[in-house]
Amino acid sequence: MLRRDYQVALNLTGAGVDDPDANFYQNYRCGSRRNYSDYCSEEIGRLIDQQSQMLDPTRRLQLFNEIDRKLQLDGARPILGWSTRYIVTWPFIKNLVPHQSLHSNNRMQEVLP
Repeated sequence: MLRRDYQVALNLTGAGVDDPDANFYQNYRCGSRRNYSDYCSEEIGRLIDQQSQMLDPTRRLQLFNEIDRKLQLDGARPILGWSTRYIVTWPFIKNLVPHQSLHSNNRMQEVLP
């Protein structure tokens, strides 16, 4: 992938789920070494910077959705699937809420044996 010598490639990039900056800057920003598809759009770059600096969470979410829509329309880096985690516990474990991401399922203060 680093040589950009592929037809189809699989990438299991992990990123923080609570802020889009890491994902946007690594995977879609012009010149990023982890932008394996070499996607480059100055408009998207400006929108990424704008959403990163936005303090109003509602407006930031709107910008995020606009960027996401444009990236999908451009076919920038199509998502072919998401990994799935399976969590197995004993029946007596209570209050364990499995999450979609391994990065946000580590707090166990509410779990009861």
